Amino acid sequence: MNSEAHRVRQPLTPAARAILCVAALLCSAGIGAAERTWRSVEELTEADKALFDPRTSTPRDSGLSYIPAEPYPFEAPYTAEEMGFRSAEFVHISRWSYAPNDVFGVVTSSGYIN
Repeated sequence: MNSEAHRVRQPLTPAARAILCVAALLCSAGIGAAERTWRSVEELTEADKALFDPRTSTPRDSGLSYIPAEPYPFEAPYTAEEMGFRSAEFVHISRWSYAPNDVFGVVTSSGYIN
C-alpha cells in the first residue's frame, strides 16, 4: 500500500486558525456593503421602459407552441421570455476559436491543439 494515502491530517496551528479567521472576516465585510445593481420596474427610466414589454401572455408560434410568435432575433420591446432567450445566446467562451479547447482541453506546450 502507498504510505502517502494513510497519512493522518494534522490539526491547524493557532496561527493558521487566526489567519483563516481574519481572511474570512475581511472577505465577508464587503459582501453586505455591495451597491444595489438592479432596479424595480417602477424605477426604470422612460428609455428603459420603452425596451420592456410587461405582458405575461404573448402570441405563440403556430408550429412550436413553446416559443414566441415573433421570429428570432427579437426586436424591442422585449418580454421577459424574450429576454430569457436573448440571455441564453451568450456562451461562456468565444464562438469558435476557443471551442475546441473547451471540448478537448488538450493544448501542447507549443500551443497546438491535440
